[in-house]
Amino acid sequence: MKTLFRVETPPQRREFVLRVSHEVGAEEHRGYVLFDDNDYPDYPILKWRKRALHLDLRCGVDEAGPEHILKLMNSPDCDHFVWLSKRIAESEPVHMVRVYAHELRHVIQGTLYSGLSKLTAELTVSLQKSPPEAPRTLYSIELPQELDAELAAWQLVRSVFGDDEYVAYRSREIANNAKAADYFRRFDELASSWRDDPIAETRRLLLSRD
Repeated sequence: MKTLFRVETPPQRREFVLRVSHEVGAEEHRGYVLFDDNDYPDYPILKWRKRALHLDLRCGVDEAGPEHILKLMNSPDCDHFVWLSKRIAESEPVHMVRVYAHELRHVIQGTLYSGLSKLTAELTVSLQKSPPEAPRTLYSIELPQELDAELAAWQLVRSVFGDDEYVAYRSREIANNAKAADYFRRFDELASSWRDDPIAETRRLLLSRD
């Protein structure tokens, strides 16, 4: 994948980006990574209001978006497109690496786990139909596809910055976000029983909801 920077990016930060790309193995795939110089909080299509995205374009582009992004997505050599918003590109390096590694893992999943995205879509619909008498916050990591990506991201954070910074970063996230403590509690619960096969885990969850 080719990495493009529209946002001003210091050399050390670019080195982090290249290291993560190499460790994940993203360089072997066709497509583009864009570190954008914009956020789109008011964009009419909700997905572009997010902080980052991965789009699998091997079946063609049926998306709409900002013009400079669509131009890249429609390139003949773009099988995958990873987008990082300005707020992620300019966030502290450890946070940028976490989000970037997470999105790159989705690129790898497309090769390793055929059919995972379709199963994930089915599970997402099922989870959204949870009975109202048992309300619970549903984090993205309830989906094995997302948990697998988040586990890979944390592994990269520890590889690049070390265990002490990993712990310190989690502490900063909890201090800055009232919901972060519950998120990490749930993440640790799910990680402790992870079987390293997102397709099998997704099928298991789907069967458990029948």
